[in-house]
Amino acid sequence: MNSQDTSAKISTCFLKRYGFLFSVICSAFILFTGCEKDHADGTDITVLESASEDIIASKGGTISTESGVKLYIPPSALSGDTTITIEKLLVSTDKPWEFLAIVRISPSGLDLLSEATLTIPVEGDFDYKEEAELLNFYGENPGYCIQTGEYAPIIEGYSKHASAKSDQGNNKVQLKIGTTANKVVTRNCHGGTIKNINNMFMNRGCTQTNLVQQMNTVDPSLKITEKTLEFAIPPQVKAVLKTYHEKKYSFKAGQDVPSDVIDKIEEHTKNGYSVVIEYGKSSGDECKHTSTIVIKNGKPFIRNTCKVGKDIQEAYGNEIIYEHELNDINNFRKTNPVNMLEKGLGLQPGDLADPAKNKTGQVVIPMDVRPDNKPWESINIHFEKAPSGSSPKSTGDAGNPCEYWEISRMWCAWYVENISLQPVRVTTHVDFDKDELCKNYPGGGMDPDLLMEKVMMTGMHDIKEEAISAACEMFDTVYRLPGSSTFIWTTYLGWIGDVRHDCDELGGCGAK
Repeated sequence: MNSQDTSAKISTCFLKRYGFLFSVICSAFILFTGCEKDHADGTDITVLESASEDIIASKGGTISTESGVKLYIPPSALSGDTTITIEKLLVSTDKPWEFLAIVRISPSGLDLLSEATLTIPVEGDFDYKEEAELLNFYGENPGYCIQTGEYAPIIEGYSKHASAKSDQGNNKVQLKIGTTANKVVTRNCHGGTIKNINNMFMNRGCTQTNLVQQMNTVDPSLKITEKTLEFAIPPQVKAVLKTYHEKKYSFKAGQDVPSDVIDKIEEHTKNGYSVVIEYGKSSGDECKHTSTIVIKNGKPFIRNTCKVGKDIQEAYGNEIIYEHELNDINNFRKTNPVNMLEKGLGLQPGDLADPAKNKTGQVVIPMDVRPDNKPWESINIHFEKAPSGSSPKSTGDAGNPCEYWEISRMWCAWYVENISLQPVRVTTHVDFDKDELCKNYPGGGMDPDLLMEKVMMTGMHDIKEEAISAACEMFDTVYRLPGSSTFIWTTYLGWIGDVRHDCDELGGCGAK
């Protein structure tokens, strides 16, 4: 193995994340030939380390850097003996952007006869159910990276040393590659969808503070802030949907959305309510991508925000949006993400493969790799919840969602910290928010002024039974007390660690 340090610099792709510009270039399969454009923003990439191996085609082999970047090439994956080089790069900038790592592999453009495995350590705070989104670029500059519909899981606990498995931040992205196309790994964020919903809600009287508070009530574990909401990852998108929307329809790949459902989407949108479409490969629950419905010139459109690199943004504008007629939703679901991007740029399919037909002057994505970019055909359709028994006063007059959210019946489990045995209760969130006297509960004493100190246990649930089930899962053990027990007002006791709770309102969680 031959490792060397260099100081090459290239301009990079950037994305938006969590309220600030988020640029994450995590894998770039390319032979670097130099920087052709010097960006005024000062964003540079410096090579930190490199490693090379002479791979014998019949045997295969592994190339790895000291920091743990690794490429495994199986036997007979190469058409001939080849020297493979991988490099880990560092992004430096005077902007407050967060960068992870850049990895490039050369030679570029190799079609492999069987898939290789690329492993890249990544740093940062992740929900360990998260998937990273992979953007591709096909020239020398990752500033031309584009969204292609490819994802990879973020795997918890990565480390070169087994004993460090549980160390914070030791995570990896691992993916299969069939060609040495260039990869950009970033978070799967849904900033365009959230921005559209936020703008709609705030125009109807909500404040950003209201939105954040209400979503944190639905799922306190997310700890949403105004910054993180702006460039939300799937769990935060789902919090928005659960707080203000309900899933009305689901369609798998191959199942067409019928015309009557399209009519209902149009009607709900024209009445001023939000409609969100959630996409996946096998199920909409995957939340690979989201889009909203907008009305333009009296017609409904599916609105999509496309992720692209910095140099494409400079050529075409900071936000790339593609809008497709809702009536054609079934064809839209089958659209190759690259063709979708080209339409969003005002181009024809294939123009990003021809430097003479796009503003970048680059082969942004060759035609022969497009079949690898799969569409998101499975969908969930979420309708904003309307106040029970009401309808808009006029078309587009849907009211303030933050106000009518307050009267919706969402269930939660909580306990009273300052009453003996800290009894668990299951109520609507409205009752949780009420001030209540301890003396009104068994064991609460006689103090006429002492208020319950309520502690939330679960997030919000549509039905009471779901809240009970979620609370029961939190207990280490639950016992039914014998008839001779001194706790005369309690039948069931449950333990969370060394703290015990009266669990009568949970029905004993199945305890005999």
